[in-house]
Amino acid sequence: MNKIIAEEARKKLKSYFYIPNCTEIHEAYHKWIDKVVDYAIYLRTENPHFLINLVTIGQARTNNLFADIVKNIGTPLMRNKRNEYFCVKPNGYNGFNVEILKAVKQIYKMLHDGEVACELYPWCDSTVGINPTSDICLKQPWKRCELQELCPVALLLKNWSLHKYAFVHK
Repeated sequence: MNKIIAEEARKKLKSYFYIPNCTEIHEAYHKWIDKVVDYAIYLRTENPHFLINLVTIGQARTNNLFADIVKNIGTPLMRNKRNEYFCVKPNGYNGFNVEILKAVKQIYKMLHDGEVACELYPWCDSTVGINPTSDICLKQPWKRCELQELCPVALLLKNWSLHKYAFVHK
């Protein structure tokens, strides 16, 4: 039963991040989704009490199970107290970042709260290959979809056909 649910989750997650005729854009995310789902199946079958063990072993800094999970699947893009962005890459994924979760939050803020200035700008500014511009990213992030280099927000906006709309700042 767990494997059926996991395979459905894999299929659904991959469908969220797919752009036809541009496999290079979503291929890394699909590989990461496969890695996460495969590792979840492994944990569930080989260590069915992993959640209990995760809680009872102790603090995250000294918890070998927690470290193993992070090492195997990585982390989403995170921000520390100094507003520095970072993520932990999964083993074997050089140059790969899992920025999608922050991009989803950013799009939610654009749609729900009317906040158009992209919070990912500092991260993109320090990331090689994205080349953000304050005129676009902080005022009209949907215009990134017109460029050849898609940032994480533009990737999702284009994938979900939201790039055709201008958002109104509240």
